[in-house]
Amino acid sequence: MAMYEETLPNREEVLFNVNFLREEFKERLKYEPAAVDLDLDGIVKALGGEITSGGIDDQAQLEKVGDKEFKIILSNKYPQFNRNFTIAHELGHLLMDWGYLKGDYDWVCINPSAIMCLPQEGRSVDQNIASESAANFFAFEVVMPNDLFKTVVEKYTESGKFKFDKIADYFKCSVSLVLRRGKDLNIWEVA
Repeated sequence: MAMYEETLPNREEVLFNVNFLREEFKERLKYEPAAVDLDLDGIVKALGGEITSGGIDDQAQLEKVGDKEFKIILSNKYPQFNRNFTIAHELGHLLMDWGYLKGDYDWVCINPSAIMCLPQEGRSVDQNIASESAANFFAFEVVMPNDLFKTVVEKYTESGKFKFDKIADYFKCSVSLVLRRGKDLNIWEVA
C-alpha cells in the first residue's frame, strides 16, 4: 500500500500533465477571447482512445481495450453541458493514475461491474479521494484554466455581482462547475 501512496499525483504532476496536453495538442485546445473551443474528442482519438456512451448510472468510466488503447464511456444520463469536464477528468486518470505517458500502462479493473477501474488492488478510500481530486484539478485546469477563468469572471462581473450563467456559457459547462472552480480559486464562497 505504501508503494501506491507514493504514486498519487501531486499538484506539480497534475500541472505537468496539463502542460503536456496543452503543448502536444495546442491546435485542439483554443482558449479564445470569445469562447473556449476544446477538441477533447480529437485528443482522445490522437492518444489511441475513443469516446462512447452507455456508462453505469451517472458516472463515466475509463476502460483499457488494447496495449495503448482505451475507451471513455460516458453515461447517457450525464448532462451534456459537463461533457468536456468529464472527458478531461478521465484523461487526468489516464495520464496520472495509469501512467499513460510513462509507459506504465498496466492497469486492471478490480471489479468488472465496478464504476471505476482502479490501477491497483488495495487502494484505500483516502487514496481514491486523492485520485479523484487530482483528476478534478486536472479537468479544471484543462477546461477552465486558472488565469483565463479569473479574466472571464472579471469580464462577467457587474456592480460586484457575478453572472454565473454567462461564465458557464463561456466555458460550456454547468453553473455548479463554475461555482466550484471559483470557490477553489478563492474568488467567492459557496455554501
